Amino acid sequence: MSLVNDFINLNLSGVTEKSIAEYIWVGGSGMDLRSKARTLPGPVTDPSELPKWNYDGSSTGQAPGEDSEVILYPQAIFPDPFRRGNHILVMCDAYTPAGEPIPTNKRYNAAKIFNHPDVLAEEPWYGIEQEYTLLQKDVKWPLGWPVGGFPGPQGPYYCGIGADKAFGRDIVDAHYKACLYAGINISGINGEVMPGQWEFQVGPSVGICAADQVWVARYILERITEIAGVVVSFDPKPIQGDWNGAGAHTNYSTKSMREDGGYEVIKKAINKLGLRHKEHIAAYGEGNERRLTGRHETADINTFLWGVANRGASIRVGRDTEKAGKGYFEDRRPASNMDPYVVTRSLLFFYRLRRHPHRRRRHRPQLHSPLSSYADVALTPLLLLPPSPPGAYRGGLHLVPRPESSPCPQPPPPITDINMSKLRNAYSLFSQFVVPNRRRSDFESFLSTCRVIMWRSKRCLTNILSLKMSSQEESTGTYIMHLRNTLSLRLGFSCG
Repeated sequence: MSLVNDFINLNLSGVTEKSIAEYIWVGGSGMDLRSKARTLPGPVTDPSELPKWNYDGSSTGQAPGEDSEVILYPQAIFPDPFRRGNHILVMCDAYTPAGEPIPTNKRYNAAKIFNHPDVLAEEPWYGIEQEYTLLQKDVKWPLGWPVGGFPGPQGPYYCGIGADKAFGRDIVDAHYKACLYAGINISGINGEVMPGQWEFQVGPSVGICAADQVWVARYILERITEIAGVVVSFDPKPIQGDWNGAGAHTNYSTKSMREDGGYEVIKKAINKLGLRHKEHIAAYGEGNERRLTGRHETADINTFLWGVANRGASIRVGRDTEKAGKGYFEDRRPASNMDPYVVTRSLLFFYRLRRHPHRRRRHRPQLHSPLSSYADVALTPLLLLPPSPPGAYRGGLHLVPRPESSPCPQPPPPITDINMSKLRNAYSLFSQFVVPNRRRSDFESFLSTCRVIMWRSKRCLTNILSLKMSSQEESTGTYIMHLRNTLSLRLGFSCG
């Protein structure tokens, strides 16, 4: 091994100008990391200088075998703590050869939101507390635990010291220093409540940089545990019973929250987050229901509550923030296996973002309050009406463009009399069958979906929805079938 270590530590700077770039990306599970290296002609300091690359997506569960090429776009560069010198780690996201983001590329949508002028003006800061558990490689049992047995009850292990309380500190400290070398804004480490469980913190970092840094910090941790012959687990509840789970508490603030009067902004933001609680829970990591039980410093998964200094709440506000009247809050719901691109983006959803000034505005018909006449509108909303006489309108649906010179048609009954009660009933049923983090399920989104379907009238519903959802989504078939039934049974609309 000493000879191998000599080669691992070989310094190439005085021998060649070439450098090595380790391209990193998120694999098919949405949690696993993959990487491969390539030689560059010289040092690189900006992602735009790096070439795109490709990999076999069929081997990572991200593409079919008959069309397996997936393209890597370099997005962020970090000094390589393993090879050192001019060598780099490159965080990438993945696209089809046509330039479309693949389903597991969550960075793409996050970057669009973080680059919005309204978001840039608010300078969102994130501090992410990444918990994890070190496991013995052969038995997949926590480090320091007797094989097949249990240590003493929780209590002495949190921030504990000593060979009987802290297990794996050498790995944790090596990871800490490696992240600092890589330029990651790692702000600290500590032992957690369950023995063998640790935490590192990244931040405060601005915008999408926070998510990039968490992913690369995870990569470095997995590489170090690989060298040490230990397995790292991001399972939110690796051991059942009276043991703490593993989370990724996310501390968040905006410029408005950090300024005088920011406490009121924080409270408004928390209230808006509460309205999307189920949607966020669905996006905050797999298996989180095993962790969010209302015990072990968690809130119940079905309950949203917030409090000052309350670690049993969904959202915690610190005493310092309350006292100063400004600061940040902590979202305690994300699981340790959450996708940081998804979580950081989700905390921005309470903004009402203005349309980007350079984006072309498209006309979208809106549902308004009851209409008594078409006289003042050039384009009526899409309305679900009883079937019309033959030749009048197709399928009982109409989109009426009215040139100013043409006479107005007979006004329809008010929308509220025709649609709203049926639509709300359909929505309550519809929302139970839609996975919120895969498709927005709020009422306005549901109305928009109905408008699109009604606009296309008798066309096959699957053709419309296939443009909206990936064929790889597990819930697509159920989603389409249920939406067809909902429109057919609850709204009297034939999808045949």
